[in-house]
Amino acid sequence: MREMYIKMYMVAGHGRTWTAIVKMDTAQGIGNSHHIAAAAEPLQLRLFGGLCAQIRGEPVGRLNSRKSLWLLAMLVLKSGEPISRGHAAGSLWPDSPDSTALHNLRQSLAELRRALGEHGSAIATEGNRLISIRTDAVTSDVMAFDRAIANGAREALELAVTTYAGPLLPEVQEPWASEPRAARENAYVAALEQLGRYYRNSGDHRGAEHWWRLAIQADPYRESAYRELMQCLADDGNRATAAQVYRDLRTLLARDLRTEPGDETRALYREIRNERPSRGPLAPPAQAQGRVPRPLTALIGRKQEISEVCALLTQSRLVTLTGPGGVGKTRLAMAVSEAMGPSTEGGIWFVDLTSIQNGEFVDQAIATSMNFDEEPRRPAAETIAEKIGNRHVAIVLDNCEHLLEWCAISAEALLARCENVHILATSRQSLGLEGEVTVLVPPLSVPSFGSEPEDYASEAVDLFMARVRQVAPHWVPTRAAMKTIGEICFKLDGIPLAIELAAAAARAIPVEELHQRVEVSFPTQARRGSVSPRHQTLRASIEWSWDLLTLTEQTLLARLSIFAGGWSLAAAVAVASDSHLEPSEVIDLLCSLTDKSLVIFELGSTVRASNGSEGRYRLLETIRRFAAGKLAEVGDTDRLRTKHRDYFLGWSESIDTRQLLRSKEQAVWFARMETEHDNLRSALDWCVETADAVAEAKMAGNLSRFWDTHGHLREGRDRVAGALSRVTDDVPAVLAQRLLAVGAWMACVAQDGRSAIDLSLRAIEFGKKHQLVDGMPGMLNFLGCAYKEVGRRDDARASFEEAVALMRDEHLVSSLAATLNNLAMLHIEDGDLDAARKCLEEGVRNCEEVNLHQLHAVALGNLATIAYRTQEYDEALVLSQRSLQLFLEIEAWVDVPSSLFQLALIYGAKNDWQRAGQVMAFVRTGLDTVGSVLEGFSEAEFVAAIESIEREVGQSAFAAACKDAARQPIADAVRCALELAH
Repeated sequence: MREMYIKMYMVAGHGRTWTAIVKMDTAQGIGNSHHIAAAAEPLQLRLFGGLCAQIRGEPVGRLNSRKSLWLLAMLVLKSGEPISRGHAAGSLWPDSPDSTALHNLRQSLAELRRALGEHGSAIATEGNRLISIRTDAVTSDVMAFDRAIANGAREALELAVTTYAGPLLPEVQEPWASEPRAARENAYVAALEQLGRYYRNSGDHRGAEHWWRLAIQADPYRESAYRELMQCLADDGNRATAAQVYRDLRTLLARDLRTEPGDETRALYREIRNERPSRGPLAPPAQAQGRVPRPLTALIGRKQEISEVCALLTQSRLVTLTGPGGVGKTRLAMAVSEAMGPSTEGGIWFVDLTSIQNGEFVDQAIATSMNFDEEPRRPAAETIAEKIGNRHVAIVLDNCEHLLEWCAISAEALLARCENVHILATSRQSLGLEGEVTVLVPPLSVPSFGSEPEDYASEAVDLFMARVRQVAPHWVPTRAAMKTIGEICFKLDGIPLAIELAAAAARAIPVEELHQRVEVSFPTQARRGSVSPRHQTLRASIEWSWDLLTLTEQTLLARLSIFAGGWSLAAAVAVASDSHLEPSEVIDLLCSLTDKSLVIFELGSTVRASNGSEGRYRLLETIRRFAAGKLAEVGDTDRLRTKHRDYFLGWSESIDTRQLLRSKEQAVWFARMETEHDNLRSALDWCVETADAVAEAKMAGNLSRFWDTHGHLREGRDRVAGALSRVTDDVPAVLAQRLLAVGAWMACVAQDGRSAIDLSLRAIEFGKKHQLVDGMPGMLNFLGCAYKEVGRRDDARASFEEAVALMRDEHLVSSLAATLNNLAMLHIEDGDLDAARKCLEEGVRNCEEVNLHQLHAVALGNLATIAYRTQEYDEALVLSQRSLQLFLEIEAWVDVPSSLFQLALIYGAKNDWQRAGQVMAFVRTGLDTVGSVLEGFSEAEFVAAIESIEREVGQSAFAAACKDAARQPIADAVRCALELAH
């Protein structure tokens, strides 16, 4: 018989750690555990906590059907025993006819063998009837678990509960998986109880307590585990804690099952109460270190928050940490307690209120945590105050939100009676007491994505990596994996709980697949025993907050999930109110949800609401998804999405109708549209989903100028093309022509001449057919631009001149300024600079008359081009800078690359190559960011300019400048370019 020894994982419990050395008998099979043999065996299958199959540490080949992998799991659950093809087919495809199910099974078998490659022989078949798995060719956590449970020795059971990483195949709800899942859950809990007995019998009461608490977390209604824990605590001298365990059980059973603990449990409680020795007052300072849980893992980040909260606690006697579920309030409170503990005379005492459901027991929980005995016929609050006396004591009240009023009463009484008591509370809502200081705990910092690995660094990524490296210390992720991890952390809002759960899942799932799962749902399973039951999943944590809300609060929160990227107060009132929820109620409830940390309110100059005020609300994405699910459950999603669409359609029409995007307020409104862009996209998507072609056409037309000017040209062209493809007879003719016109203009901006010609001609013919004479001059202007783009210069000139004549006759000042500019560009390219200057000067006067800032900037830039061509470089520099300054003020990013390129050419002509190189680097940033092209300049000019710069300043220097420029937003790039002149 061969024997081997392995070192088990470090187990922590109540401030103590121990290492178990497990003697494994490989002849008995325990040594074939997934945790031991995974490195030696090529094919591994993990079923606990989620299905994962790997070959030599890499996921199996791509499978078209998830059920192919389920088939593999089904075979492993049979531990090598064959199953009939009919049984397997009927289990996996229960709703299909037998012939179809068998056909699917044959396909899945073939696909599975292909994916397993050389290891496909692990699946054995006996004729056409039976299928099995060769147990010598695969390692599986469930087989290792079953062998360890069957062995029954203490070391084997420790290996079993370590192997159990969550429910078996939680994603599979069919009977073939649910029955084995229940059996393993029962075996897991029984193993925890047996481990408790092993440790108690060896005299290690704290080790026994650890296992029984895990058993209770796994099965909260298992009375036998409560009794074992109570007896263990009493034997160890912790009778007050044992009594609290009983009270917790009694509260749980009354709330959930409407019953009482059994006779045996009540008898044990009475025995513990009667035999409990009386405890004296609080221990002297040298021994009064308090009782604060010691986390199993190191805290990542939070240095600034710890410092700030410690400082606040020295100045204020009541500080409350607020924030949404999973943001890390409890963990921060523990860290603050650890930091302040040595300087607090009477110690810091941690009171976990999670399991307390009756507010009357808050004072008892405080007394129990501080080792104070209750006194008959005397309020616990008086006992606590008397025994604390004048000592300097800090008390942490953790998880107050479900007992808010009772916690406020207890805290107020303690602060009034004990002048040296300081209280740190954690809650999703403040206690509402006078003198209370509230600290909103923020999520961890998330990555700002860029092209370099260091761009993905953040507290959230650090936490993810730290948790993964606890089990894979030598893992070095690739650049692509780091980017994926950064995106996961970003989509999880930097919420520590969500990231911890994702990191736990990443131990079994490749990060790319995890990223896809995060797209549609939350991480669903935490390792049992690692966190409280309500924090075992992010969904459970949010559900906890949801259950504490009133019905009207729940209704509003669900409706607010309809917004994308945040909302203004005006939008919330317009979209969420109805006959059942008055506008005034929406405002009050919104404030209440903000107080409860479920809605975030941001106030600042960088965040402008759609109504122009500086204030905006938003939901963390994890909470928004949860609330959206609740909205779907009541069947109200479609109605709310329609109200949301109608609101933002009206909002976009109000901007376009007042022509605000052509006024001096253009930059302000562009900023507001940028802020609402996610909502506008969502509204447009709903137009498409509901086949509302009229609403889609209106909205696409309203947003076209924002798209083509503010850096969304590609998206705008796609949106307009989609709207055009869905135009029906219901769409008014003037609206359809407008779509053709904006599509033509966007094609011109993108230098797609052929598309621009096609759309312009279609618009003109459409206008003639429907007698839409008002739009004809503009269509001729667009057609001229399109002809110019493809080199049909005579046609372009004729179209421009015809348009100019019509516009002058009809006094269309704005359109005339634009067309004169286009005609001037044609004259410049033909070398007729005098004719070009006359057109531009007339255009500038028109722009000044009606405050067309963007066209004014374009005209100044073209005048700078004329000065450049005539070698009047100083004048060209001044005109170019004036033009660029205007583009910056109105945030007309689409024109910025060409303007910057012109500025670089002027610096080059003045032999100022250093500035030319820096500005050219910003040109590349602009082109990449905006998606536009260099209007008025050829590709040959662009290449020649770069070659000249590289020759004069050096390739490495120019490359470094481009790398630095790529990190800057386009607005900062323009500012830097303008500052170079000073």
